[in-house]
Amino acid sequence: MLVNDGLNGHLASLPENTRHMLRMVYDGHDYAEIGETLGITAKVVTDRIYRARRRLREDREFLREQHRSCSRPGRGELPGH
Repeated sequence: MLVNDGLNGHLASLPENTRHMLRMVYDGHDYAEIGETLGITAKVVTDRIYRARRRLREDREFLREQHRSCSRPGRGELPGH
């Protein structure tokens, strides 16, 4: 599994409104604009974005560790064999 494939899966697992907020941030909207659009405060947007990014960062680290462990040769094996 590629790391990006895994992250795409984790992005898809986020709630729709959180994915929408992340897209809006990526598109250059500030938190106040996002909050106004979604009917929530900028503070709520800040908290949700922070938690989503933290979760994605943790997932990314987990996926990297899995990838590293899968790509390491086992005991007694030569790389590529």
